[in-house]
Amino acid sequence: MICITKSMYKSDELVKALKSQGIAFRQINKGIELFDESKTVQFLKKYGLPDLSEALNTIEDLRFFEDDKLCCYPKDKTKIIIGEDSGGVLCLDKDTGIMYSLGDEHYPIMFVNSSIEDFLRCLYIYKLSYDDHAEDITENEELSLFYHLTSEFNKIDTEILSDPENWWSHMIELLSYGEL
Repeated sequence: MICITKSMYKSDELVKALKSQGIAFRQINKGIELFDESKTVQFLKKYGLPDLSEALNTIEDLRFFEDDKLCCYPKDKTKIIIGEDSGGVLCLDKDTGIMYSLGDEHYPIMFVNSSIEDFLRCLYIYKLSYDDHAEDITENEELSLFYHLTSEFNKIDTEILSDPENWWSHMIELLSYGEL
């Protein structure tokens, strides 16, 4: 099973590992002005946002926008829209760096991760774990994968599975039902 190593807590190593899995990064220039100076801005200035169009087929409808599409969320100007998923838009809080999925009145605000870097660490684990088990997964392998993802995610960001309504909780639930 795939695990996060200590070196992947360094941004350079994280991005390198993601690139080795076919995930490219697009630079952000114009959209960076929407963010306050923070650790999030430093990461985005250096690496940009991932381009998931080719490399990720494990989470349908997940994508990050190109630079000219980044904007403030109309209902809350502290949230910057950086992409979308099947239930809404992905946002970063420009003050805290926390990542959310914001939907319409039918979808709640879902906590995704404490930072864009934690999201990418989780995405890396999820992608590699899922890719290893995508074909003909048995019930025992599915249960093992569920426990592995839960354990690894909690090492990365203890908040993401603390509420069953959080984004990653939903992703793991969908995976356990074979819907991803």
